[in-house]
Amino acid sequence: MSHLNEHAQPRREPSAKVVRFDPALSRRTSAPQVTATDGKHRGDVIHGRFGPGARSRGDASRDRHEHPVGDGDSGARNLSRVPRVLIVDHDIARCSELGELFTDFGYDAFESSSPEQAEGWWRHLQEVDVVLLDMNLPERGAFSLLDKLLNLADTEHRYPPAVVVLARRDQRTLALEAMHEGAFDWQETPLDIALLGHAIARAAEHVRLSRVDRMFQHLLNHSV
Repeated sequence: MSHLNEHAQPRREPSAKVVRFDPALSRRTSAPQVTATDGKHRGDVIHGRFGPGARSRGDASRDRHEHPVGDGDSGARNLSRVPRVLIVDHDIARCSELGELFTDFGYDAFESSSPEQAEGWWRHLQEVDVVLLDMNLPERGAFSLLDKLLNLADTEHRYPPAVVVLARRDQRTLALEAMHEGAFDWQETPLDIALLGHAIARAAEHVRLSRVDRMFQHLLNHSV
C-alpha cells in the first residue's frame, strides 16, 4: 500500500503542471490543458496505486451521469451517479497525483490549484459531493472558499459538499477551526492513503444519505 509520506518513501522530482479550468474539459479522462511551471513546487508524491481492485478511468467515465440537482425523479437518478471529488491544493504535484488516485478509486476527480479554479468547477458541475481542501492556500483562501461554497449551496438551493481539509500536525487548530466553520473532517499531512481513502468514502456516503433524506422529505411533502 502506498503512502503520501515523505518519511516512508524517497522523494522524486515531479513534473509540475497546472490543470486549468475549462468547461469543455469537464471530465478528467479528457486531455487536460497544461501550463508548465518553474518547477519550484514539490509535493509528497504517491508511489503506486491503491490495489488490484482499483477501477480504471474508463470504468469511471462510463458510469458518469450528468443529471442536474433536484428532488423526485431527478434526485433519485442523482443518487446513482459516481461521486465527484473536487481537489483544491496549491501544491500542484500533489493535486495532480490525488486527482489520478481518486480517479483510480472510482470517483470523478477534478483538480484546481486556486480558489478561483475551484469556483469555476463548482459552477460548471452544478453539484460536487466532496471537496478536498488544502489549508495552506495563500491569505486564508481555504476559509474564504469553505465559506463561499457552503453559502452558495444554501442560496442556490444546491446540496452542500462534504469538505475534508488537509493540514499539517502543527495546523491542528486551523483544521478544528475549519470544522467549526462547516468542514466535515480533516486529514493530517503528509497523507496516509488508507486514512484519506476512508475519510473520502465516509464523506461521500454522508452526502449520499443527506440526499436520500431530502428526497424522502420531498416525497412526503408532495404525497399529502
